[in-house]
Amino acid sequence: MEEGKRVAKVAIIMGDKVLMGKRRDTGKWTEPGGHLEPGEKPLDGIIRETKEEAGLHLSPRHLTLLKTKRVTMPNGKPLTVYAYKAWLPERLSTSMKNDPDQEVQKWHLVSMKGGLPKHIRDNLHVPVGRNVVYEAMGYDKKEPFWKGFSKAASLTGSIFSHQFS
Repeated sequence: MEEGKRVAKVAIIMGDKVLMGKRRDTGKWTEPGGHLEPGEKPLDGIIRETKEEAGLHLSPRHLTLLKTKRVTMPNGKPLTVYAYKAWLPERLSTSMKNDPDQEVQKWHLVSMKGGLPKHIRDNLHVPVGRNVVYEAMGYDKKEPFWKGFSKAASLTGSIFSHQFS
């Protein structure tokens, strides 16, 4: 049986902000991550993808697997998504110079305090209703976006859950 396509995505949290990039091809917003290579472990893949796409060197200690979910892509094919979160205690600069795809034109730290800004929420590469990262973070349009991050962090015992007390 064929392994099928797999992707790993990560919500990178720095203080009260989340790292989001605007794609060159569609102008839509996305979080770091991408397709895993055949046989590649999801943790290794998200570390590789984050380094390539955003120039951030994450270690396994930075990452928490929140959810694995098998979904159906718009073309009807199955896809396995591994959703991670990474809380970084300090603001780090990003770089796209080593990204072979050059998918993202620029990375932005987006404030979560008032919820995910409408212009981003309504223009996501994978819409909120199908976005496994946001689902794993407990995102709900009825509550501020950062509460989902706080909930997910508290499930893993991260100190992030205390950032918004």
